[in-house]
Amino acid sequence: MKQFLSILVMGLGIISQAQETYNITWMMNISHADASVTISSGDTVLWTWGEPGMPHDVSSIDPDAPEDFGSDILIGEGQTYQYTFTDPAEIDYRCSVHPTNMTGTITILPHMSVEDKFVKNLKYYPSVVNDRLNISSLVPVESYEIYDAQGRRVAEGKFANTNTFIINTSSLTGGVYFVNVTSVSKVKSSFRIIKE
Repeated sequence: MKQFLSILVMGLGIISQAQETYNITWMMNISHADASVTISSGDTVLWTWGEPGMPHDVSSIDPDAPEDFGSDILIGEGQTYQYTFTDPAEIDYRCSVHPTNMTGTITILPHMSVEDKFVKNLKYYPSVVNDRLNISSLVPVESYEIYDAQGRRVAEGKFANTNTFIINTSSLTGGVYFVNVTSVSKVKSSFRIIKE
């Protein structure tokens, strides 16, 4: 009976640490931040070529990169390459055809919670806004709320399971605001912005 319980607990642990696939649209002038992810051992990164007629590859000269990591040079929008990372490391990578315009870093940690994956892969800009706030996440986002410095909710919105979106901030008055973003799995992350 004890052996059965041990196997059951181990199996539940594996299920609760379900591996995920993270998507990167691989194209000219992608920012280093947008091409960088923090994942758990066993997670997969899927690069999708994002522009027609351009030759790209995924390659690395980083000594921490696995020997079999990297793609052939592929041409055309919609081409894909994926790799499942198994060992903890921090790997710098690039497109060897465009090594100054297309770079990123894959950080592989031994274990990350669902919350950590969402928080570490949520990106936003600018932090000082005028009319728009850009948010991107490797984990799909469900909704957002914006609160003023007194804790009053001044804006909110829902999204249809999207990874990239723009919030119109033109109606906000000047000051400090806190943005709460909720993923489709109900994980929350917060950050501060300033409206000019």
